[in-house]
Amino acid sequence: MALANDYKLLEDNSYYVSLTRAQTSHPLDPLSAAEIKVAIATVRAAGATPEVRDGIRFVEVVLSEPEKNGVALADAYFPHLSSLLCCPEAKVEL
Repeated sequence: MALANDYKLLEDNSYYVSLTRAQTSHPLDPLSAAEIKVAIATVRAAGATPEVRDGIRFVEVVLSEPEKNGVALADAYFPHLSSLLCCPEAKVEL
């Protein structure tokens, strides 16, 4: 089970969401479906208005590789940084 610890909006409109999970797998294993859902829910919850919250389209959700020394020093839990590339939902008018 992943828990979202923190999120950060970057200048290029992408987000980093810090997730913590038990070290039962390799640090470079891809994010699970549950971890992707937690990351997306964290960013959506940060939306200031329903228009912002519901108008985000997630282009990419991937694991940001941890630094080698951070993994070596970690105990049973280590942070996983999810990188989410977001953009506003395109409005199509016919």
